[in-house]
Amino acid sequence: MSKEKYLNNHPIALVTATRKEMQTVLGGRTEGLALRVNHPEKFMWGPRPLTILITGIGPVP
Repeated sequence: MSKEKYLNNHPIALVTATRKEMQTVLGGRTEGLALRVNHPEKFMWGPRPLTILITGIGPVP
């Protein structure tokens, strides 16, 4: 059974970011940022709004 996550009726993709990626996000420089997605099928929903929720910070590769 897949757990559906929603925030204000928008689907949420749970992702884990590296510390460097988080610094990029917090610095406002998000272009070209690639996050590892725990539930990639959430991205197959097409035009539906998608909220990215950072769930943890992983080791810097």
